[in-house]
Amino acid sequence: MIAGLLLPFWTLCAQTVARPVILYQNQELEAGQQLPDSAIFLECTFHNAGKPVLGKADGAVFLGCSFICDADSLFLARSGDGIVMAGCRVIGAQSVGWSEEVKESDRNYLYDFTICGQDEPELYGCQQTVDMEGLRLADAFVYETENGDICYNLANLLNRPELDVTLNSAEQYLGRSLKGLPVRMTVCASEQGIECGSGQVVTVCAGGLDADMFIGWTVSDERLVLAPSADPASCTVSLKDGVDDTFSAVVTAYTEYGLEQAVSIDVSMKPAPVPQSGKKVRKGLFRRRKK
Repeated sequence: MIAGLLLPFWTLCAQTVARPVILYQNQELEAGQQLPDSAIFLECTFHNAGKPVLGKADGAVFLGCSFICDADSLFLARSGDGIVMAGCRVIGAQSVGWSEEVKESDRNYLYDFTICGQDEPELYGCQQTVDMEGLRLADAFVYETENGDICYNLANLLNRPELDVTLNSAEQYLGRSLKGLPVRMTVCASEQGIECGSGQVVTVCAGGLDADMFIGWTVSDERLVLAPSADPASCTVSLKDGVDDTFSAVVTAYTEYGLEQAVSIDVSMKPAPVPQSGKKVRKGLFRRRKK
């Protein structure tokens, strides 16, 4: 028996989210080639021929990268979320999207990004975009030194402070820590859906954050009721009385730090009762009389 299967779902959800550890630096890469979905790409150049840069993205981080496109549009991934872009630029494409398959529960992060010189470009899937400008979260990826230089925080992303000789002086200049900052969070639900009239209560839990970090909760549909739990990293979701409909809603966990994550809850109608048929004739009850 696997011991992990005995753990409640919120224990599994609260485990620390693994940070990406594979680093590509100053490389010329082709979109669509076999690349890790959760790597760090530092000052790389991607050449695109209309294909998504990655397959299923899972927390990929692009820092100071350039995307040179032969097509009018660019997608960073085929599916997935948790993508981070900081200090990146797109040349050639007029429209850029996070992924081809966008879900309402996706959350991606943006900082200092330009498309063909536009300082405030709009991305396809902008509802799933968290702008890191002015958020503490930005320090986890990029920071400014006393001389005004912009540095990418590899020391934090790789959990290796010795990689960055400017880190300590930057911390003194900024007056805040630049190490040990979380870069992702998870959200799990005890059930994927609620059946109308069942009285179900779904527990939603956030993980991957410091214990003292504030977590707030929202729900996208007022037909669902959010209630706080004793544990601030979780909440409960239930259906309002009298609701009898089929729909999907998104429960979002957010922090003042800047991280967000969401999960979809599907609401379904209670199956109609199977109508009772008339009397059934049991086979073999009557036998044919022999002549």
